[in-house]
Amino acid sequence: MTAIFKHWLKTQLIALKQVRNCYIDPPDRNITFVRWHPDILVRTWTGKAAAIHIFDQQPKSRKIRDIARFHTENGTPCLFIVDIGLLPNHGARLQ
Repeated sequence: MTAIFKHWLKTQLIALKQVRNCYIDPPDRNITFVRWHPDILVRTWTGKAAAIHIFDQQPKSRKIRDIARFHTENGTPCLFIVDIGLLPNHGARLQ
């Protein structure tokens, strides 16, 4: 299901005028030592990049915090997409 969603999202993003290209599971994934690789990397015509992380399992709050910190330190915007069924009930906390 995640692979189908990734391809659908890629086609939607490429249709945007500002987007130059999208990479599903970026090719430098095995070359660079980065702990959290995005599921989709979006490149714009201005040279900016944005990382999209898709969670198909319930995420740990620490993992989300660390990913956000990593991208903030590098000046890269990031987006988290989580299936609503994986989120805790209103008022409950992640572990």
